[in-house]
Amino acid sequence: MTEHHFDNEAIVEGELQLFRTLWHTSNDNLFIVRRDTNGEYISEKSNRSLEQTFHLLPNQMDGIALKEILDETTYKKIIDRYDECIKKNKPVTYEEKHLIDESGERFWITTILPVTDQESGIIRILGVSREITPIRKAEQTLQELNEKLEQKVIERTKELTIALQQMEKLSITDKLTNLYNRYKIEEVLNSEIHRAQRYDTHFGLLMLDIDKFKNINDNYGHIQGDKILQEFSNILKNYIRESDSVGRWGGEEFLVITPISSQEAIITFADRLRKVIEEHNFDTVGNITVSIGATIYQKGSTIESLIAKADNGLYASKNNGRNSVHYQ
Repeated sequence: MTEHHFDNEAIVEGELQLFRTLWHTSNDNLFIVRRDTNGEYISEKSNRSLEQTFHLLPNQMDGIALKEILDETTYKKIIDRYDECIKKNKPVTYEEKHLIDESGERFWITTILPVTDQESGIIRILGVSREITPIRKAEQTLQELNEKLEQKVIERTKELTIALQQMEKLSITDKLTNLYNRYKIEEVLNSEIHRAQRYDTHFGLLMLDIDKFKNINDNYGHIQGDKILQEFSNILKNYIRESDSVGRWGGEEFLVITPISSQEAIITFADRLRKVIEEHNFDTVGNITVSIGATIYQKGSTIESLIAKADNGLYASKNNGRNSVHYQ
């Protein structure tokens, strides 16, 4: 019986020695907090690692109430954890952070354990805090890098989108006049034909040609001729409506596609445009005129037959003295 008693004492002493060694050599912050009869938490003991962390002298915190050394917000957070631990009567693990000095916030993972003295009934909290500041700083740095990378991806995607839009615009735009090029206006015409076939509707097509444009190039030079084409194109853009489409067919020829669906209306529309051009005072050359061929899509028309009809109307205008509109 005596031997067994001594064995137990030896075990207890060994455990205490292990605890003392851990207490004095651990790089983790170890602490013991006592809850008094008023429910206040008193710092009973802190190991040297914790004291050095908070720039304290040895035993400086011993016997001091936590509310006297912690700010109100921090104190409330900590005692809530302690109360939870005691209420549940089991270990509680949580993360905490403190701003100790100008080096910035530091982070710890803390585990606390409730211990009740069976003889006195005093409740203590045993705690261990392991610093994880390098991990949190690395995570923060990684998050910042990810945010910067995401921002760069967003910016790059935006740049690529703009570049693609610009490339798409260039691919469908006539460089000189900034109107649809022949490829695009032909594509629009095909789409209108398919729409008309599907819904059994009609639309109008104009083919325009600047009269005696060769004389402008011969008399004023090709640079001035290009300026006339640009000025002419601006008139077209300003005249047509949102529902219309205009493009350069080639040279000084242009196409206008419009939802106008009757012969009378398309002729009126074209003749007004002709007059606008005739009355415009072009840079250097003064007044010029335009010949226009007009047609309306009829069921069964193809792009070739529609273009041919507008072209025939154009040449009829040319052959009848120019500066006129002919319907085919």
